Amino acid sequence: MAHTLTLEDWLRRLQPGQTPVFRHTKTALCALKDRLDQLGVREVTALVLADPLASLRLIYLANNRVSRHFGNEVATVEHAIMMQGLGIYLDKVTDFPVIEETPIGRQPDSLASLYRLLRLAQHAAWQARDFAVLHTDVRAEEVEVAALLYYAPEFLFWLDAPDTAR
Repeated sequence: MAHTLTLEDWLRRLQPGQTPVFRHTKTALCALKDRLDQLGVREVTALVLADPLASLRLIYLANNRVSRHFGNEVATVEHAIMMQGLGIYLDKVTDFPVIEETPIGRQPDSLASLYRLLRLAQHAAWQARDFAVLHTDVRAEEVEVAALLYYAPEFLFWLDAPDTAR
């Protein structure tokens, strides 16, 4: 008889702590380390926001670390980067795992599905940000992050439970 996973089992299994990022994100972020002294947080933020898994990883870790000390919730990528420091964040990027090097990333059909999901998440996030800006919402990045992270569970299913995702 097959064991059925409970909701708690799934939540524990799908925690995004060591979530991989897309190769192009890691490559672009690593390339920025050489010009750290001329770099602004917004340039790094734009690259991270283009990758839902990099955004999820950053915000998840920032909230787990910060919430214990300050009681604040970090809701934007820019704030999460500033909380740990730009140089420190870029130093950590070199250790990020890459989706294309995971077992699911080596399967062409699954990788194509992840790329389609990436484009869907990016499009939704950009639309949400444009809508927020159009309506003069001062928290446009929070709206963008919320739309981007809406797809996080599906990404995590693809990475940790590909048979279920299919």
